Amino acid sequence: VELRYQRRIIGHVTVPDDAIRASDEMSDYFQTLIDERRRRPCPGLLSAIANATIDGKSIGDAALGLTLIVFAAGMDTTSCLLGNALNLLAAHPEQREWLSNNLDQIPAAIEEVLRFDSPLQVTKRVAARDALLAGVEISAATDVFVFYGAANRDQRRFERPDRFDIQREPKRNLAFGEGVHHCIGAPLARLETNIVLEGVLTRIPEYSLRNGATRFESHMMRGFRHLPLERASLQK
Repeated sequence: VELRYQRRIIGHVTVPDDAIRASDEMSDYFQTLIDERRRRPCPGLLSAIANATIDGKSIGDAALGLTLIVFAAGMDTTSCLLGNALNLLAAHPEQREWLSNNLDQIPAAIEEVLRFDSPLQVTKRVAARDALLAGVEISAATDVFVFYGAANRDQRRFERPDRFDIQREPKRNLAFGEGVHHCIGAPLARLETNIVLEGVLTRIPEYSLRNGATRFESHMMRGFRHLPLERASLQK
Protein backbone atom coordinates (compact mmCIF):
# COMPACT_ATOMS: atom_id res chain seq x y z
CA VAL A 1 0.00 0.00 0.00
CA GLU A 2 1.37 3.41 -0.87
CA LEU A 3 0.03 6.79 0.21
CA ARG A 4 1.22 9.48 -2.15
CA TYR A 5 0.78 13.24 -1.98
CA GLN A 6 2.36 15.80 -4.28
CA ARG A 7 2.33 19.55 -3.86
CA ARG A 8 4.63 22.09 -5.52
CA ILE A 9 7.78 21.06 -7.36
CA ILE A 10 10.69 20.70 -4.95
CA GLY A 11 13.14 23.59 -5.26
CA HIS A 12 10.62 25.96 -6.84
CA VAL A 13 8.71 28.67 -4.98
CA THR A 14 6.07 29.22 -7.64
CA VAL A 15 3.08 27.08 -8.51
CA PRO A 16 3.66 25.03 -11.71
CA ASP A 17 1.74 26.09 -14.81
CA ASP A 18 -0.06 22.76 -15.06
CA ALA A 19 -1.24 23.17 -11.46
CA ILE A 20 -2.64 26.61 -12.27
CA ARG A 21 -4.46 25.20 -15.29
CA ALA A 22 -5.84 22.37 -13.18
CA SER A 23 -7.02 24.89 -10.59
CA ASP A 24 -8.80 26.93 -13.25
CA GLU A 25 -10.45 23.82 -14.67
CA MET A 26 -11.58 22.76 -11.20
CA SER A 27 -13.04 26.23 -10.55
CA ASP A 28 -14.93 26.10 -13.83
CA TYR A 29 -16.20 22.62 -12.97
CA PHE A 30 -17.53 23.66 -9.58
CA GLN A 31 -19.02 26.88 -10.93
CA THR A 32 -20.95 24.85 -13.49
CA LEU A 33 -22.27 22.62 -10.71
CA ILE A 34 -23.19 25.63 -8.57
CA ASP A 35 -25.12 27.19 -11.45
CA GLU A 36 -26.91 23.88 -12.00
CA ARG A 37 -27.82 23.56 -8.30
CA ARG A 38 -29.23 27.07 -8.35
CA ARG A 39 -31.43 26.19 -11.30
CA ARG A 40 -32.38 22.82 -9.88
CA PRO A 41 -31.83 22.62 -6.08
CA CYS A 42 -31.59 19.15 -4.58
CA PRO A 43 -30.55 17.62 -1.25
CA GLY A 44 -26.83 17.83 -0.54
CA LEU A 45 -24.03 20.08 0.70
CA LEU A 46 -23.23 21.66 -2.67
CA SER A 47 -26.86 22.63 -3.23
CA ALA A 48 -26.98 24.13 0.28
CA ILE A 49 -23.88 26.22 -0.43
CA ALA A 50 -25.09 27.32 -3.86
CA ASN A 51 -28.39 28.54 -2.45
CA ALA A 52 -27.12 29.91 0.87
CA THR A 53 -28.24 33.38 1.93
CA ILE A 54 -27.20 35.97 4.50
CA ASP A 55 -30.02 38.17 5.78
CA GLY A 56 -32.12 36.96 2.87
CA LYS A 57 -29.51 37.81 0.22
CA SER A 58 -27.65 35.22 -1.86
CA ILE A 59 -23.97 34.80 -1.04
CA GLY A 60 -23.35 35.12 -4.79
CA ASP A 61 -19.81 34.54 -5.99
CA ALA A 62 -18.72 33.56 -2.47
CA ALA A 63 -20.33 30.17 -3.11
CA LEU A 64 -17.44 29.18 -5.38
CA GLY A 65 -14.81 30.15 -2.82
CA LEU A 66 -16.60 28.29 -0.06
CA THR A 67 -16.97 25.20 -2.25
CA LEU A 68 -13.26 25.23 -3.09
CA ILE A 69 -12.33 25.62 0.58
CA VAL A 70 -14.52 22.68 1.58
CA PHE A 71 -13.05 20.56 -1.23
CA ALA A 72 -9.40 21.43 -0.59
CA ALA A 73 -9.54 21.40 3.21
CA GLY A 74 -11.31 18.05 3.28
CA MET A 75 -8.67 16.55 1.01
CA ASP A 76 -5.58 18.00 2.70
CA THR A 77 -6.41 17.54 6.36
CA THR A 78 -7.84 14.05 5.93
CA SER A 79 -4.89 12.71 3.92
CA CYS A 80 -2.43 14.27 6.38
CA LEU A 81 -4.29 12.91 9.40
CA LEU A 82 -4.41 9.41 7.92
CA GLY A 83 -0.73 9.38 6.95
CA ASN A 84 0.36 10.73 10.33
CA ALA A 85 -1.77 8.12 12.12
CA LEU A 86 -0.33 5.21 10.14
CA ASN A 87 3.19 6.51 10.68
CA LEU A 88 2.81 7.01 14.43
CA LEU A 89 1.21 3.62 14.99
CA ALA A 90 4.02 1.96 13.02
CA ALA A 91 6.56 3.79 15.18
CA HIS A 92 4.81 2.61 18.36
CA PRO A 93 4.03 -1.09 17.71
CA GLU A 94 3.01 -1.79 21.31
CA GLN A 95 0.33 0.89 21.11
CA ARG A 96 -0.76 -0.34 17.69
CA GLU A 97 -1.14 -3.87 19.07
CA TRP A 98 -3.26 -2.58 21.96
CA LEU A 99 -5.42 -0.58 19.55
CA SER A 100 -5.85 -3.63 17.29
CA ASN A 101 -7.36 -5.42 20.28
CA ASN A 102 -9.46 -2.42 21.28
CA LEU A 103 -10.90 -1.07 18.04
CA ASP A 104 -13.58 0.83 19.93
CA GLN A 105 -10.78 3.13 21.15
CA ILE A 106 -9.87 4.32 17.64
CA PRO A 107 -11.73 7.66 18.08
CA ALA A 108 -9.62 8.45 21.16
CA ALA A 109 -6.45 7.39 19.32
CA ILE A 110 -7.33 9.74 16.46
CA GLU A 111 -7.58 12.62 18.93
CA GLU A 112 -4.07 11.83 20.17
CA VAL A 113 -2.77 11.77 16.58
CA LEU A 114 -4.44 15.13 15.96
CA ARG A 115 -2.84 16.55 19.08
CA PHE A 116 0.61 15.04 18.67
CA ASP A 117 1.07 15.52 14.92
CA SER A 118 -1.45 18.14 13.82
CA PRO A 119 -2.20 18.08 10.06
CA LEU A 120 -2.46 21.88 10.05
CA GLN A 121 0.52 23.26 11.95
CA VAL A 122 0.04 26.96 11.43
CA THR A 123 -2.42 29.37 9.85
CA LYS A 124 -2.75 33.11 9.42
CA ARG A 125 -5.43 35.34 10.86
CA VAL A 126 -5.94 39.13 10.76
CA ALA A 127 -6.55 41.01 14.00
CA ALA A 128 -10.04 42.50 13.98
CA ARG A 129 -9.13 45.08 16.62
CA ASP A 130 -6.24 46.30 18.77
CA ALA A 131 -5.34 43.71 21.38
CA LEU A 132 -2.80 42.87 24.07
CA LEU A 133 -1.77 39.21 24.18
CA ALA A 134 0.83 37.92 26.63
CA GLY A 135 2.29 41.39 26.91
CA VAL A 136 2.53 41.86 23.13
CA GLU A 137 0.58 44.68 21.50
CA ILE A 138 -1.25 43.62 18.34
CA SER A 139 -2.70 46.36 16.16
CA ALA A 140 -5.92 45.98 14.20
CA ALA A 141 -5.43 44.62 10.65
CA THR A 142 -2.11 43.02 11.63
CA ASP A 143 -1.34 39.55 10.31
CA VAL A 144 -1.14 37.03 13.15
CA PHE A 145 0.20 33.51 12.75
CA VAL A 146 -1.41 30.89 14.99
CA PHE A 147 0.71 27.79 15.63
CA TYR A 148 -1.73 24.96 16.25
CA GLY A 149 1.05 22.40 16.48
CA ALA A 150 2.74 24.29 19.33
CA ALA A 151 -0.56 24.86 21.16
CA ASN A 152 -1.26 21.12 21.08
CA ARG A 153 2.05 20.51 22.88
CA ASP A 154 1.32 23.06 25.62
CA GLN A 155 2.49 21.49 28.89
CA ARG A 156 0.06 23.64 30.84
CA ARG A 157 -2.77 21.68 29.25
CA PHE A 158 -1.27 18.30 28.37
CA GLU A 159 0.83 16.22 30.75
CA ARG A 160 4.06 15.04 29.10
CA PRO A 161 2.96 16.66 25.81
CA ASP A 162 5.87 15.31 23.76
CA ARG A 163 4.88 11.71 24.50
CA PHE A 164 2.57 9.94 22.04
CA ASP A 165 0.00 8.02 24.07
CA ILE A 166 -3.25 6.77 22.52
CA GLN A 167 -4.55 5.88 25.98
CA ARG A 168 -4.24 9.48 27.10
CA GLU A 169 -7.53 10.97 28.27
CA PRO A 170 -8.69 13.01 25.27
CA LYS A 171 -8.82 16.76 25.74
CA ARG A 172 -10.02 19.25 23.20
CA ASN A 173 -7.18 20.27 20.91
CA LEU A 174 -6.74 22.92 18.23
CA ALA A 175 -5.92 20.63 15.30
CA PHE A 176 -9.09 21.71 13.47
CA GLY A 177 -9.09 25.30 14.68
CA GLU A 178 -11.54 26.91 17.07
CA GLY A 179 -14.57 29.18 17.20
CA VAL A 180 -15.99 30.48 13.92
CA HIS A 181 -12.89 29.14 12.15
CA HIS A 182 -13.36 25.55 13.32
CA CYS A 183 -13.06 23.23 10.32
CA ILE A 184 -16.54 22.30 9.11
CA GLY A 185 -15.15 19.07 7.69
CA ALA A 186 -13.67 17.88 11.01
CA PRO A 187 -16.38 15.25 11.69
CA LEU A 188 -15.94 13.82 8.19
CA ALA A 189 -12.14 13.70 8.52
CA ARG A 190 -12.46 11.86 11.83
CA LEU A 191 -15.00 9.44 10.38
CA GLU A 192 -12.92 8.66 7.28
CA THR A 193 -9.79 8.11 9.36
CA ASN A 194 -11.71 5.86 11.76
CA ILE A 195 -12.96 3.71 8.88
CA VAL A 196 -9.50 3.36 7.32
CA LEU A 197 -7.71 2.61 10.60
CA GLU A 198 -10.27 0.00 11.55
CA GLY A 199 -9.81 -1.65 8.16
CA VAL A 200 -6.01 -1.59 8.33
CA LEU A 201 -5.81 -2.82 11.93
CA THR A 202 -8.26 -5.61 11.15
CA ARG A 203 -6.64 -6.83 7.93
CA ILE A 204 -2.94 -6.01 8.35
CA PRO A 205 -2.46 -5.18 12.06
CA GLU A 206 1.31 -5.77 11.88
CA TYR A 207 2.04 -3.62 8.85
CA SER A 208 5.37 -1.86 8.67
CA LEU A 209 6.84 1.13 6.86
CA ARG A 210 9.12 0.49 3.94
CA ASN A 211 12.11 2.72 3.29
CA GLY A 212 11.37 5.87 1.39
CA ALA A 213 8.76 7.61 3.50
CA THR A 214 9.02 11.36 2.83
CA ARG A 215 7.00 14.31 4.03
CA PHE A 216 6.03 17.03 1.61
CA GLU A 217 7.57 20.46 1.92
CA SER A 218 5.17 22.84 3.64
CA HIS A 219 5.31 25.19 6.60
CA MET A 220 1.55 24.87 7.13
CA MET A 221 0.47 21.30 6.44
CA ARG A 222 2.23 18.31 7.97
CA GLY A 223 1.76 15.11 6.06
CA PHE A 224 3.44 12.61 3.78
CA ARG A 225 4.23 12.91 0.10
CA HIS A 226 5.19 9.23 0.03
CA LEU A 227 4.34 6.66 2.71
CA PRO A 228 4.94 3.05 1.56
CA LEU A 229 3.50 0.30 3.78
CA GLU A 230 3.79 -3.47 3.62
CA ARG A 231 2.50 -6.56 5.41
CA ALA A 232 4.86 -7.95 8.01
CA SER A 233 4.81 -11.31 6.17
CA LEU A 234 6.24 -9.65 3.05
CA GLN A 235 9.31 -8.31 4.79
CA LYS A 236 12.65 -9.82 3.80
